[in-house]
Amino acid sequence: MGCFVAPVTEAIVVTAAAFIVKHKEKKNADKMQSMAKEEKKDTISTRLLRLSKLLFGGGILLIFEHIWHGEVIPYFPFFTAATEGSEAVNEMLYEISTTGILMAFLCTLVWGVIEIIRYKLDKKNEKEAVLE
Repeated sequence: MGCFVAPVTEAIVVTAAAFIVKHKEKKNADKMQSMAKEEKKDTISTRLLRLSKLLFGGGILLIFEHIWHGEVIPYFPFFTAATEGSEAVNEMLYEISTTGILMAFLCTLVWGVIEIIRYKLDKKNEKEAVLE
């Protein structure tokens, strides 16, 4: 019923963190520009924005799916479970705390694996460039 709440909440927090980091990166622009010219690596803010896009994309698909099945309504309280009584609300909160958190964790895990692979490929390319 509300499993999309956890990934969307994480996406909002990660997006806010990315913008804070980006602001700090701009403050240190001189240092970052010299590093960017030498290493040409992604900044932390761009990596975090990739994670937020992954989470928002999954969350939007989940919202669409819940609207399609009639579990989300366009007016307050937005969840049909909230209009059905406390037992349905408890079931919804249980789904958010189990399925939603698991989905957010798995999205973050996939993102982490992708970032590790990118890091290793960058290191491999640097070694090949030095050898040439």
